[in-house]
Amino acid sequence: FTSGGNDLDSMAYEGRSAVHIAAERHRADILAALFDAGAESVNARSQGRTPLVAAVEAMRSCHRPSRSWSSVVGVLLDAGAEVNVFTATRPRLTLLAYVVKLQDAELVRLMCAAGADLSAKYFSGQSLLGKAVERGDAEVGKVLLRHGADVDARDGFGDTPLLRTLRYMKTLNRGLISELVRSGADVNAVNSIDGSTALTHLLDMSNERWVGAEETKRMLEAMLDWGLDPNQ
Repeated sequence: FTSGGNDLDSMAYEGRSAVHIAAERHRADILAALFDAGAESVNARSQGRTPLVAAVEAMRSCHRPSRSWSSVVGVLLDAGAEVNVFTATRPRLTLLAYVVKLQDAELVRLMCAAGADLSAKYFSGQSLLGKAVERGDAEVGKVLLRHGADVDARDGFGDTPLLRTLRYMKTLNRGLISELVRSGADVNAVNSIDGSTALTHLLDMSNERWVGAEETKRMLEAMLDWGLDPNQ
């Protein structure tokens, strides 16, 4: 097919190119062969989707992350796929924001390394880092931080990622919290709407059975060591 004089960039099949189809089916091997043979439709659009968008949106129907995900995204990015694009299903959502919700740290790393915009936000005003830590996704959170995500970016509810983590976690993820602090998170940040702080969240947690008083005590001691103001 790739050596028989065919138009590799034809959009004749339901408005999609061969690159689109291979991307949707997560066939990194076929994509590589197409690009080696001279295909140039890496940023062509079909129903609003570039091949990279088509590949990523097709991942939503999968039950769990697959190695083929990072392989196909890597091939597309190496071929020059534009990384700062919007999804077709939600036109105001950037592709990186979509990938963060898939909770695949390697995909996030590939896109960040390719220059994806880390300042993008969700409709609620939440940052990419805020979304990752709210879900307790330490691996994605670490990738975002290492590529320069704003560790104190406020969301639409007045929280920083650290405050968001403490507000919604059913179990205290000390590793994730310490990663935020090591990256410069303000341990004394105050919610700009309700005035809550890391200290108030920890005190609230001490009364919740799903966290446990001893676990909360250890976290409070660690936060005090990191500079938490006990007089807030």
